[in-house]
Amino acid sequence: MYSLSRSLALLFSFLRANSRRLFLTCALILAGVFTLLVASHPAGYAGGSDSSGYLNSAQLLSKGLTTAPIRPVLAPTAPKLSTPYIYSPLGLKPKSDGSLVPTYPIGLPLQVIPLAWITGWAAAPLVTVGLNALAGLWLTFLLARCWALSRGWSLLGAVILAACPLYLMFSIQMMSDVPALTWATASILLAWKSRQRTSWSIGAGVALAIAVLIRPSNALLFIPVACCLGISWRRWLLFGLSGLPGAFLFFWYNKVSYGHPLETGYGDIWGLMQLNVWKSSLQNYATWIPALLTPLVLFAFGLPWLKSVPLPVRFALATWSVGYLVFYTFYYFTHEVWWYLRFILPCFPALIIASLLVARQLTSRFGLFSLASGPIAIVTSFTLLIGVLLNGRYWAKKHGVFNSSLDERQYADACAWANTHLPPGAVVASMQTSGALFYYTPFSVIRWDVITPRDFSTLAPAASARGGLYAITFPFENERAFQAMPGRWTLIGQIRHLEVRKYDHQ
Repeated sequence: MYSLSRSLALLFSFLRANSRRLFLTCALILAGVFTLLVASHPAGYAGGSDSSGYLNSAQLLSKGLTTAPIRPVLAPTAPKLSTPYIYSPLGLKPKSDGSLVPTYPIGLPLQVIPLAWITGWAAAPLVTVGLNALAGLWLTFLLARCWALSRGWSLLGAVILAACPLYLMFSIQMMSDVPALTWATASILLAWKSRQRTSWSIGAGVALAIAVLIRPSNALLFIPVACCLGISWRRWLLFGLSGLPGAFLFFWYNKVSYGHPLETGYGDIWGLMQLNVWKSSLQNYATWIPALLTPLVLFAFGLPWLKSVPLPVRFALATWSVGYLVFYTFYYFTHEVWWYLRFILPCFPALIIASLLVARQLTSRFGLFSLASGPIAIVTSFTLLIGVLLNGRYWAKKHGVFNSSLDERQYADACAWANTHLPPGAVVASMQTSGALFYYTPFSVIRWDVITPRDFSTLAPAASARGGLYAITFPFENERAFQAMPGRWTLIGQIRHLEVRKYDHQ
C-alpha cells in the first residue's frame, strides 16, 4: 500500500513538473486525431445544392466570371419553355439576360480558388473546409485563453467543439457552416486583442468582412465585435477602413449578379422567417444543443450573474450567442432536424466559453477541482476529457456523421460514369444531381421538378435527336420525376443509390 501511494505521488509530481510539455503533447495528439478523422472521410465533392453551388461559383470566379451560359436543348427559334429554371441546376438561378448566376455567397468560393491552384480542384474543397475546421478549434482555444480561462479549461473547450457531431459533419463537406464559425470567432478574438494593440482592429475588420461574405447573417456579429472594440475611435477607424474592401465586394457582387447591392442569391430571405415555428425551434435547441455540446453547455445560463468576468466579455458572449439563437428561432428550417442547427454553428464557441467560465467559477467556489494542477485536477481533467469524447462518439455514430463521405462521393462517381458511358450531346434530366452534373460534365441538364407536360413533349424529341435523353435520379425522386416525364424509361446503370435511365423516344 505504501509502495502504491509513493508511486502515485511520484507520478503526480512528474506530471506537475512536466505539465506544459504534457499539455502540448496532448493538444497535438488531439489535433492529429481530428485531422485524421477529417482526412479519412473525405466528402468534399460537388453534390447537392450547397456543395455544387459553391464549387460552380468557385470555378466561375477563378475564370473572372460571375455568370455561366445556359446549356440549352432547343434551338433559339423553338417555342419558349414555361420557365427558364428548366435549364437551371441547383445552386444556380437564371438571370434576365439568359445566363446563370450562383445563388450562394462568394466568401467560401474565394477561399477555394487559391487552394485549388496548389492542390488541384479535386482536393481543394476538403482542404479548404478542413483547414477552416482546424483553425476554428485553435481560435476557440485562443479566445478562451484571452478571456482568462486556463490552458486546461481552454483545451477542454476546443475538444468539446472538435467532438461535436455537427462540427465533425460539416468539417468534411463543402459547406459554409464551419468556415462561418471560424471567421466569426476570428473577428471576435481580433477585436478583443485590439484592446492590447490597436493594430489588431485591422484584422478584426477583415475577418468580419470575410465572415459576412461567407454568410450574410454573420452581420449579427457586429454587436459583439463592438463590445470587444470598446470606445476607442482609433480602433473603430482602423476596423472600419479594413472592412471597407469586403463591404465593397459584397455590394458590388450583389449588384452585378442580382441587380441590387442588398439583394443576395437567397432572394427574399424574410419569406423563410415564420413566427409560428418558434416553439418547435426552441424544442430543437433544448433537445440537441446539450447533446451536441454536452450538458456542460447548460452552465452558460449562469453567465449574466458571473460578476468575476468583466462586463464587456459577458456582453460580447451574450450578444454573440443570443443573436444567432433568436434570429434562427424564426428561420423555417431550424426546427426540422438536428443537423439544421448547423445554421447556429457560428455561436457555438460563445456557448462553450460561457459555460466553461461559469463551470470554472462554480468548481472553484465549492473547492471541487481546478483544471490547473494537483492530482485531483489531473484525474478529473482526464475524466472530463474522456466523457466529452465518448459523448461525441456516441452521437456521431448514432447519426452516421461520417456516412456523408460515401453519400457525397456518389454524385462525383455518377457524373464520372456519365462522362464515360453517355454519348456526346446527351441531355440529362435530374433534380438532386443537377448541380453536380453541371460541375462535372459537359451535358445539358433539364430539371424534372419544374418541367410541365408541354415542356417535356417539346424537349424529349429534341433531346433524343441530339444524343439521347437520360435521367439520373435517387429513388425518392422517381415517382414524381417519371410522372412529370411520362414515357418508357429503361434502367441502364446504378451508382450506389443513383439510378441512370434512358428515354426511349418512339
